[in-house]
Amino acid sequence: MKRVILLLLILWTFANAQPIGVKPPIIRNLPQGYRNVLLNFLVNNYEGLEVFKQGKGYQTVIQPVLSSITGSYNFCLDFIQDGKVKKIYCFSALDGESLAERLSTIKILKRKKPIKRYSATLTVKTQLKTKIYGESLKVVSVNGDYLLGYKKVGKADRYGNSITVIGSLNIDTVILSGKEGTKLFKALLEGYRFSKIQVD
Repeated sequence: MKRVILLLLILWTFANAQPIGVKPPIIRNLPQGYRNVLLNFLVNNYEGLEVFKQGKGYQTVIQPVLSSITGSYNFCLDFIQDGKVKKIYCFSALDGESLAERLSTIKILKRKKPIKRYSATLTVKTQLKTKIYGESLKVVSVNGDYLLGYKKVGKADRYGNSITVIGSLNIDTVILSGKEGTKLFKALLEGYRFSKIQVD
């Protein structure tokens, strides 16, 4: 019953143009740069959401939480009313691509418009030349979260989309700094999907 009441209140809020304040996400075991990327993604892609402003009388406030445990992601939205959490919406994702897909279809919120998808190659520039073991590589941030599962190693298409990051290689893994990991995280949320990895 409480869930139904909360859902009706959220729908009423959207219908009456009452904004929902979104607090800066809580980020755990992940690069801190993910915070602003996630916040901007939510307010730019879902109707009725705005960056939380202190002192503004919101009927509903959302507190996003994104964490990583053993490389996978856990995402939650805490819906707060009168200073109390009234509902929690959560899901898990094995890697950054599946996380981006789930974030683009949060059923409890109303999308502004569909996110376009762009097929691309991830180009990794390395300072140290290291042997690539096998035909596939996975990509993690320095915090250990799996941004990309195993992707085939290959050359970028001449006229295709390409995102370039700076990283290091360790056997079958590309490791990105917090800054470079944030760059790839942002690209995933913007709709880029990677079919292969080119190492320069």
